[in-house]
Amino acid sequence: MSEIKINLNTAPYYDTTHEELAKGYIKYLATEEQVLQNRELNVAQGLIYGNLRKITDLIIEDGSIVSGCNFINDLHNEICTLQSGEIYVNGVIVKIPEVEWTHTEVPTGLAYVCVEVQQRIYTELDDPSLYDPAENIENHGNRGGHRLKLEAIPLILTADEFAIQSSGNNNIIDILRINDRNIVGPTKPKPVYGKLYNYLAQRTYDAQGDFIANGLAVNTEKNKNDTINKYNIRITKGRVYVKGYDYTYDQDTILTTKTATDASLIIPEIKSYINNSTKYYLSHPAVKAIDSVVGKVEQTNVQMSYTGTDDPIPAMYTPVVSVSNVHAGATTYAENTDFVVINNKIHWLGANHPSGTYYLDVQYSYSFVLGVDYSTSIDAEGFYVLFTGSGKLPVASSDFTVNYSWYLSRIDLIYIREDGMIIVKNGTPGEDYELKTPNLPLGALPLATIVVVPNVKPENYRINNYNIYRVPTVTLQDMKKRLDNVEYNIAMSKLETQAENAHLEREDATTLKNIFVDGFVSYDKADLYNALFDCTIDLFEERTTLPLTIESLGGKDEIVITKSDGSAIPEHGILTLPYTTVEADWQRYATHWIDAAPYYYVGLIPKITCDPKNSTKFYDTGITKIIWLPNRVIYSSSIVNNWNSRTATSNFTRTSNLRVGRNTEGFEWMDGNGWVRVNTTASTSGTWTTTTRTVRTSDIVGEEVVSSKTEQINLIPEPYIDPELVITVTGKQFQPERTVRILLDDTPVYAKVTEDSSAVNSTAYPGCIVTDANGEFIAEFKVPAETPVGTREVLVETVLEPGEDEEYYKSALDSFTSNSYIRHWMTTVYMRKIEQIKDTTYVTRTIVRNTGKDPVAQSFIFDEDTFISGIDLFFRNVSHEPEAYAWINIREMINGYPTGPIIYYKELSNSEISQSVSLDASVPLHIDFEYPLYCEAGKEYAFTVGANKNGYHLWYAKMGNLDITTGAQVTMQPSASGVMFLSSNNNTWTAVQDSDVKYVLYRAVFDSSVDYYIPSLRPTDINYTRSIGNYALANVTIPNVVFENTEFDTYYGMNLTNPYTNQNWLNLPLEEKIPFTLIQDYIDHGMKMSIKLSLSSSNDRVSPVINANKIEAFLAKYKNTGQYIQNSFNIQ
Repeated sequence: MSEIKINLNTAPYYDTTHEELAKGYIKYLATEEQVLQNRELNVAQGLIYGNLRKITDLIIEDGSIVSGCNFINDLHNEICTLQSGEIYVNGVIVKIPEVEWTHTEVPTGLAYVCVEVQQRIYTELDDPSLYDPAENIENHGNRGGHRLKLEAIPLILTADEFAIQSSGNNNIIDILRINDRNIVGPTKPKPVYGKLYNYLAQRTYDAQGDFIANGLAVNTEKNKNDTINKYNIRITKGRVYVKGYDYTYDQDTILTTKTATDASLIIPEIKSYINNSTKYYLSHPAVKAIDSVVGKVEQTNVQMSYTGTDDPIPAMYTPVVSVSNVHAGATTYAENTDFVVINNKIHWLGANHPSGTYYLDVQYSYSFVLGVDYSTSIDAEGFYVLFTGSGKLPVASSDFTVNYSWYLSRIDLIYIREDGMIIVKNGTPGEDYELKTPNLPLGALPLATIVVVPNVKPENYRINNYNIYRVPTVTLQDMKKRLDNVEYNIAMSKLETQAENAHLEREDATTLKNIFVDGFVSYDKADLYNALFDCTIDLFEERTTLPLTIESLGGKDEIVITKSDGSAIPEHGILTLPYTTVEADWQRYATHWIDAAPYYYVGLIPKITCDPKNSTKFYDTGITKIIWLPNRVIYSSSIVNNWNSRTATSNFTRTSNLRVGRNTEGFEWMDGNGWVRVNTTASTSGTWTTTTRTVRTSDIVGEEVVSSKTEQINLIPEPYIDPELVITVTGKQFQPERTVRILLDDTPVYAKVTEDSSAVNSTAYPGCIVTDANGEFIAEFKVPAETPVGTREVLVETVLEPGEDEEYYKSALDSFTSNSYIRHWMTTVYMRKIEQIKDTTYVTRTIVRNTGKDPVAQSFIFDEDTFISGIDLFFRNVSHEPEAYAWINIREMINGYPTGPIIYYKELSNSEISQSVSLDASVPLHIDFEYPLYCEAGKEYAFTVGANKNGYHLWYAKMGNLDITTGAQVTMQPSASGVMFLSSNNNTWTAVQDSDVKYVLYRAVFDSSVDYYIPSLRPTDINYTRSIGNYALANVTIPNVVFENTEFDTYYGMNLTNPYTNQNWLNLPLEEKIPFTLIQDYIDHGMKMSIKLSLSSSNDRVSPVINANKIEAFLAKYKNTGQYIQNSFNIQ
């Protein structure tokens, strides 16, 4: 939010509105016999304005256009015009003057129309109408009060200029987004919705997702300015909803990108020269350029002179391939007897040699000359090399080599970003069999893919429109009617088939014997539960195959990933591009300090919570009969991870998703049950537990009811609560280490502390509880027998020792409701289930902290997607209490408060903080995060600093005070994009509007690319015993997140000598079955599979992310034999 301020808290205004708003004042009240101060007149107006602004800021965003402000691009006169209008800023409506710019003043590409809003005070010298106009009164002509006005100056900035200037100037507000001088739309929602627009958009997205309302068809056409290297993509006008936001395109959108101009490396192609045949077609028709044509030619009767021992062959006939017919007159000399050819020379071996001139025939390697020896052309069959015949020709039946490069195809992806921008993303060039669609960025809506092929006109490119259109209700009704008709027709066809089959069976019942009639479209005819059944049924391909032997691999202990130099990756397994750090956000002023636990041990107001609050016990009697047909089984696997943050003194577990970005694919986090391997690390501040579980679960994901009949006979209320009902009571804010008792309807009950509570059972008072060091407990009791149903009260009170002051008595009250019934019913069901068998690997990380309350928070936001890598904090003091520590976490903001999921947590020891304590806020405590944390553009986050004991004093800045480091006065809001928050329970927060924590945030500056390697997919440890040996199929899953302008590619190789230097990799599709076609060759050389992971980015702010600890692989091979068994049937 912008803060446009002139310091009015000085002479002659003495306006203290800001301070009084901070105190919560809402009205100025005058009293009798009071001397009216000019300050109070200013404050009276300011309180009205300030409190109204709190409401309007909740409804309308700064920069929202109230009226006008149309942007017109006059192509004929080359002028861009911003028409006059009004916008909302700081609770008031500001007028925008009309402004014109020439085309030379308006940048191409993405740009922003902004206004710089300034405050100006008008006096009677500026506006004479401010003099007192009352005639015939002694005040006539006296000076009146001054006036305050907001004035806006329009300007246009490129995206980079806007990012730089807005970061240092809070008065610059963007109102419109333009692209190539054409308006894209306003940057803020319409005031009719304001901030409610965000909630409406979220509801629209939750209900219907992303969809196209109308239009937005994608077509391709040639680019008139550059028909060879460019082509145009035309997206028709229309309307779309992305993440619930409505974007309307009133005219066609034209994007320009490159044609198939990417070429392969220069590759040799060998041809055999056939005598008298001069035309030779190349394998690739889209040839870019021929580098060279090299072959063997022959020259006869080359004149030579004997010089003694070595006679050089003329240079024009080198390098020599072979010589023949060496003769002088009638004498012929034999190679290897009389001479040998060494280094393009005739080396004579003995006395038998010519004495002067002799002749020979020579064959030598020759680079044919384009335009002299050969020419190139293209026809309907393809690109060819044509030997002219007038130049040199290769030796008959010899090979010649054509070294050339050719143009590659690719797939372009057209999509709409979350901010409404239409983007074209070029795919990776390659051969037709290598092409794959580029990764769709998170939060984007795909429109179409375009297959860009060399030597094909853009109008003829193959386009695949996704057609994600909303289906109108009329169409849905029509589809329902047609489906009803189809169901009716199918039912009638089945009846006809049954009748026909019955007729055939009566005619010749024996003809149906021993006929294999399973179409493999369901599991109905297979006897899956027969002990001898052993085969694989593939319903997708409608076939059966031999059974598979499967070897599953997963986790960092089995699949080892290394860097390109062979060194180990970090333990946490989160892999990104390598990066350096730069400062990304900061607030450098410090005027005051605050304790990181500001509400620690404040007046206690005990609270208790009962769980469950409502319960109903049914005593069921009767018969339930369920008849199931054979299940349909679907096999799958997944990887699941947990990050639990739990407070040891509460029965509530807060679970936060450790995630990167929006709905990150491959980063699901949940819980499960199964075989467990546990690693536990303990500290004075809490306990970390890492649990790995591999579970095979069977879930019913669908059912088909043949018939069902349920009959409830009666429902009889019972007078008493279920005596097995256990009530869990959670207590907070009692006195530390005090004995408390639990009473149910004023009658004490016997309670026991739960395992996850730090409280203990009292030995002096059986059935009572001793609270922990924070005055908290979690206990449970069983409801006594014959307790009446209904609402029952639970009281927890302090047990006072004899003679103890009653002021120490504390109590808290809560209630629960419970009912009991006897239910008589009968159900008969015939059903068919669809069963999903799922192998799941769980990794759960849990931190149990001894305390987690009373923190200080500071919000921040970035205009672009950013990975933060560290932070500087500034402390004035540390706690000297035993076992004291501080902590920091990074979390998301919800509705403007730091109550969202925690994405990072770290504890800070006394020793590391003590080295960075300073009385002038000049020494930072630098904290490096173990891995960079993703922050979404435009989304609010906060860092939270807390402690388990008093004494950790954190520096912050308060507007209007002097900076402790420089002595300068802080006259503006220290942080333009954030604000400081305080909390007494780490749940409910209060914003301190005029204050900000002193900090410096650092972001990662990523390299453009990096490779990681899995040298051997299967463990090389000799103790590994689960190997199935050679395998014929593989399936690899690598959890990853790919952002806009980033790529993640995977490759594999078999039996590589050195994976780190290998250049011949094969494309590895993830989560797909990979059959090995060269299986015997792989088996002969060891069947070792290596994998290469390539990360790249064209934006140094973002990087693809891999969770290396969650990689999973399945290796399989077919058994030699299998058995299919069909369900038995009777032939009448």
